[in-house]
Amino acid sequence: VRRIEALTGIEGARRVRADEDLLQSLATKLRTPREDLEQRIESLVAENRALKGGKGVASDRDLLAELDSGYGERRTVGSGEVVIATWKDAPQEQLLVVADALKRRAGERAFILASSGDDGIRFIVGTSEALPPGTVHAGNVARQGAGILGGGGGGRPDMAQAGGKAVERLDEALEAMARSLQDSIAGNGS
Repeated sequence: VRRIEALTGIEGARRVRADEDLLQSLATKLRTPREDLEQRIESLVAENRALKGGKGVASDRDLLAELDSGYGERRTVGSGEVVIATWKDAPQEQLLVVADALKRRAGERAFILASSGDDGIRFIVGTSEALPPGTVHAGNVARQGAGILGGGGGGRPDMAQAGGKAVERLDEALEAMARSLQDSIAGNGS
C-alpha cells in the first residue's frame, strides 16, 4: 500500500512559495546559483564527512594525487628515483595505501612516506616492484631513520615501517635515509 499526499489550491501555492524561498535562501547563503545547489551541498557534505572521519586529513587518494602533482621531493639516481614526502597527521593506514600504489607503478623507485603528529613521526620506506631485488633493503634504511628519531622499526627488503618521538630531528632522519637509498640505487651499498 502506498500513500500519496497532495496539496491543492491556496495551500499548494503557499507550499511552492515556501520551497522557492528556501531554495533562494540556501543559494544566497552558499553563494551558489540555484541550479548548482545540489552539487554544492553534496560537496559540503563530503568535505564535512572527511573532516569528521579523518580529523581533517586528506584521503589516501588525495595523498596520491598530491604526489602525482609534484608534492614532495624527487631525487633522480641513474634511471631511478627516490621520492620523499611528509604529511601532517596522516594515518599510517593511508601511508600504507599510498606505498602500495607506489610499489606497483612503473619505474625504478624507492620512497619514504612520513607523517608527523603530536605523538611523533611514523614513516614507511619502500621500493617499487621494478627496482631489482637486493638493490635496497628498506628494513635497514627504516631502522637507520628510526634510530635518529629515537624510535624503532624495520621490515622486509621491499617495505618497512618505523617511527620515533624526536620530531625536531625529522629533516636529519629523512636526509640520512634518502642518502642511503640513493647510494643503494647507485650501487654503492645497501
